[in-house]
Amino acid sequence: MAVIAVALIPFGAWVAAVVVPVGLWGLMATAAPVGWWSWFAEVMPHNAEAGGGLMVAVIQLAIALGSAMGGLLFDSTGYKAPSWKVLRCCCLRLFSPSSPPVRKSGRRPEPRITL
Repeated sequence: MAVIAVALIPFGAWVAAVVVPVGLWGLMATAAPVGWWSWFAEVMPHNAEAGGGLMVAVIQLAIALGSAMGGLLFDSTGYKAPSWKVLRCCCLRLFSPSSPPVRKSGRRPEPRITL
């Protein structure tokens, strides 16, 4: 989805070039929650509702923190600086070596959630 967002920047004023990326965005954005719910039902078969509540709470927290940080950044630096600072932070986070360890079999360990 990030690649689609970046691809929309140079073609934002050209409707014909924007239709396909926005359509792909919609397909991905609507499929993501289905995958999350399926994962929760598989990982927590007896506590799926608790897992769903936890997921909603985490998403709401992420939205609140992102909007608060963006607002503070906007207020402190003006309207042009936030986009570059946010992009830089996202790139640093994306390429940081803090990903979960990979097993010798090449698969990541499955998360263990207990409530």
